[in-house]
Amino acid sequence: EQVDPFLASGSTTAGTDLDLARVRMLRAVGGQTDRERITHITSRRIDQLLDHEPAGPRLFELIYLWAESLYEEHDASEHEVLAARAEVLIRRVTEPVSRALLRFYALLAGPRSRGPDVVEALDRQIEHVRQLTPSREQQRLLTMLLNTTANKAWQTHPMTGESADATIRRIEDQYLD
Repeated sequence: EQVDPFLASGSTTAGTDLDLARVRMLRAVGGQTDRERITHITSRRIDQLLDHEPAGPRLFELIYLWAESLYEEHDASEHEVLAARAEVLIRRVTEPVSRALLRFYALLAGPRSRGPDVVEALDRQIEHVRQLTPSREQQRLLTMLLNTTANKAWQTHPMTGESADATIRRIEDQYLD
């Protein structure tokens, strides 16, 4: 509450940093009410950044925190909100790594995430992200994609015909030097 007047003053960078700190604190506390606050704060700040400031690491972090707050409970209605809003944001975000992060969460929250072609879709995303300019955010997203691909391979292997172990070995051979 003490920082609210400062946030209202219009300093986008400082306000974003304060909101990020607040959101990280709320994540540590946990609970449905705090997750809803996280979603509100990050969604509002994403829109402000897209309206007034060039993209950067703050945008990536805000998108990650927003998307994860909607995704983590595996609630169908929250996944619908996540997938729909991610598709809208993909059209607004110009930064390639943040767009790729949005595509990743749109896939995870959408109906394809439970189907046999999810591993193939994640493989395509991995290839795309590997081509992006190397950065901390690119490496972070690549790690998320690799972990999720291995997990989805394990979950979907009865549907795909490829054993989970074979998929994980393929991922190791293909992506991990």
